[in-house]
Amino acid sequence: MKLFGSEKKKGIRRTYFFGIKLYEEIKQNNTKKVYLFGICIRKKRYIKSKSLLSAAEKNVILLSLLYLDTPKSQKYFLCFDNLLDYRAEAIDAWTMFNYLQSKNIPAKYVILDNNPLYVTLQEKNQLNNIIPISRAIDLLTDHPDIIAKTRVVLSSFGYPMSKIFKILPTINYVFIEHGVTYLKEWTMDLYNEDRFDRIVTPIKPTYNLHQENMRWTNKMYCCGMARWDNLPKQKKANKKKNIFMLFTYRCSFAKNAGLRNDYIYNIQLLINEINSLIKNQSDICVQIAPHHTLLHIDKDCNFDTFKNVSIISPNAISQAIRETDLFITDYSSAAFDLMYRDIPCLFYCFDEDKKFPDWRDEASKSAISKIKNNIYNVTPNCKMSQMQSNTI
Repeated sequence: MKLFGSEKKKGIRRTYFFGIKLYEEIKQNNTKKVYLFGICIRKKRYIKSKSLLSAAEKNVILLSLLYLDTPKSQKYFLCFDNLLDYRAEAIDAWTMFNYLQSKNIPAKYVILDNNPLYVTLQEKNQLNNIIPISRAIDLLTDHPDIIAKTRVVLSSFGYPMSKIFKILPTINYVFIEHGVTYLKEWTMDLYNEDRFDRIVTPIKPTYNLHQENMRWTNKMYCCGMARWDNLPKQKKANKKKNIFMLFTYRCSFAKNAGLRNDYIYNIQLLINEINSLIKNQSDICVQIAPHHTLLHIDKDCNFDTFKNVSIISPNAISQAIRETDLFITDYSSAAFDLMYRDIPCLFYCFDEDKKFPDWRDEASKSAISKIKNNIYNVTPNCKMSQMQSNTI
């Protein structure tokens, strides 16, 4: 044992002072553990190196050569939603997967094993053609044979840790969107032709926007969103009315936690005003779904963030949309789901005048002018008390 200094050997780094081990870092089985005075203060999963990723990609490419002569009818449609955050609802590629299954088309659905949908499927023993993974990278490292035998990938979030689906000439990589990409135009640059082969554009204005900017020429499917097939257009049978709120995430929260607190405060003021308006109407329920990124990145936030309101899990947003009678948002793309159902939408742009340090939030403000000019019911900095009670 050393009295002073540090030592390094394969996967281990230690620092000593007067023979006392102050610091120890151990990398083993794709896990990094950090100890301070013998107490584990950090444990984190990691990818060993870029070489591991590269080796996995090469393995898939080599395996794909074995299936070159396999008939298309025997190859898979590989479907997955968000593989980076289990809180995000698994709905879009999941809907596509179920459709493919109903038509007896070979398909696989990849899902994080801690996603509530997977937990439910496991309890019901409905895991046929379901591929559970613990981390996104596991799809590439643990299931190369599935990827090699795939002819179409359908994803609503993409696979940012590798370009394997874009590289493989045997795969048609299709971005199907998690929501209508129209209001926040800057997001179109995230899901571009460098990452995907084709794109689903759910509405004609998005299709026109791509054409005006010379994007996705002859590579667009303008056909709506798969999940809309499961959204009833008629009113629900029960008399209970639901007001559902969903607001987009602000990237600036990572740089300024105070902005997050202002965001929550202003939304809470809205909740309070609505409750004041409907205090004598017991047949109205007020609901809100915190954005999944708010809960994923901002560790101080949880499902008790908002008060005096029914909290909807991000994984249950589609169910809430089916039962909603009035939708309130800033510029969430979920508004298009409600428009599809012919449900009233109010756009409450409460921080329009605020200056954000993250350029993405500043760019998102362009959504407000789009709403004002092309949609309806936008209420920047509105007071809910100005609303007529019969709106609800």
